Amino acid sequence: MHNSKLVYSDAFNLPSQEMHGYKIAFITDRPPTFTGLTGDRYTQDAAARCSLNTEHVPPVAGCECGFYAYNDIRRAHHELSINPGAFLIDVDLFGVGFTYTHGFKAESQLVNFLTLPKRCMRCKVLPAKKFVTTYKMNYVSFAYWQWELRCSLCSYSFKDQDSMSVLQMSQALNTPLR
Repeated sequence: MHNSKLVYSDAFNLPSQEMHGYKIAFITDRPPTFTGLTGDRYTQDAAARCSLNTEHVPPVAGCECGFYAYNDIRRAHHELSINPGAFLIDVDLFGVGFTYTHGFKAESQLVNFLTLPKRCMRCKVLPAKKFVTTYKMNYVSFAYWQWELRCSLCSYSFKDQDSMSVLQMSQALNTPLR
C-alpha cells in the first residue's frame, strides 16, 4: 500500500459517490472506435478487462486495469493539449471504483458525449467540418487507422471511403458529438 495512489487507506471500505469525469481518447480503426492513451479500445458503454491477469475483475488496487477519468476538466484539457489528435470525452463511471488524487478508476464506463474541436486538427486555423482517417505507424511495430476532424481544405483530397460527416461519426460511435 506504500506505493498506492489511492486517497484512502482501506480498499474494502470504498466510498459511495457519483463518479463523473473527463478523459482523453483517440478515434481509431474501421469502424471507428474509442482508443485510450494506453492503446486499449472500447465502445460507448463498456466494462473493463485486465490484459495482464484474467483471474480478477477490474479494477484492482494493485493493478493498472480499469477505466480512468479525471475529476477536474482543467487536467483533462491539459492532457488534451499534449496529445495531438486526441478528443475530450465526458464519462460516467460505474461499479466498483477507486478515488485517486486526480480522479477515478472504475469497473465500467459510459461515454456521455465527445467534445469536437472548433478548428481543424491539421492546419489549426479553419473551422473543422468532417472526419477523415489516415494510416499511422506505431512505435511498437503495428499500424492503425486514426480519425481526425479537419476543415474543408485539409480534407479535400480524401476519398469518400476515408471520410465521414459529423453525423455519420456520431452514429458510428453511438455517442453525441458536441
